[in-house]
Amino acid sequence: MHQIAYLESEVLSASPIRLIELLYRGAIDATAAAKVAAEQGNALERSRHLSRAHAILVELSRSLDHTVGGQLSRDLVELYDYMQRQLTHANLSQEIQPISDVYSVLTNLLEAWQQVSSVASGAPSRQNIGGYYGAGQIGSVDLEVPRVNSLG
Repeated sequence: MHQIAYLESEVLSASPIRLIELLYRGAIDATAAAKVAAEQGNALERSRHLSRAHAILVELSRSLDHTVGGQLSRDLVELYDYMQRQLTHANLSQEIQPISDVYSVLTNLLEAWQQVSSVASGAPSRQNIGGYYGAGQIGSVDLEVPRVNSLG
């Protein structure tokens, strides 16, 4: 209960940069949990976690502002679309490799985003970075995903 309230408070007070980071972390955690569920043969949990990761990717794509983001936002849309297709394929085929592939891309994106965050740490909280809309315009995605340490 307290964890949900903390997460809600963090999301409501987060800068746009931090919100994107939270969404990436949510998608990473969901793909990791989906891989574990797939390895355990738990199709229902695998599907639930893949659906959560897919929803986060849809929200990330929708939150891009192409008038400001230019080529970067178009490239991100294509990458998010690729990952959504991979997750759908993994869910239908029950293959694990596409989940691992998406996990890898997401962790690389998070690392890059954290570098942007460290460079822009003195920036105003409602600025438009990388073509994403300002705070409060990202939508609602359930970020509560069980923590899984790695896909190892």
